[in-house]
Amino acid sequence: VCGFSGGLLLGLIMALMRLSSVKPYRWFAATYIEIFRGIPLVVTLLILGFGLPIAFQWRWPNPYLQGAVPLALVAATSRPSW
Repeated sequence: VCGFSGGLLLGLIMALMRLSSVKPYRWFAATYIEIFRGIPLVVTLLILGFGLPIAFQWRWPNPYLQGAVPLALVAATSRPSW
């Protein structure tokens, strides 16, 4: 629930940035969307959930965030299925 709620909020922000008249906002949103649409969710979960904490000797403060953050990042770029 937290992952999809975060994805909804981040997706709304990205959509507004994509429609903005400010060129850097449009560029950032388009780059973000294209990168996270191209990377599968499982790869994002593995990189953010396990890869970065191992590489930087860091731990997630809450184990639920370990899955919710990558899920929100990918859910923000998904298209509606209708």
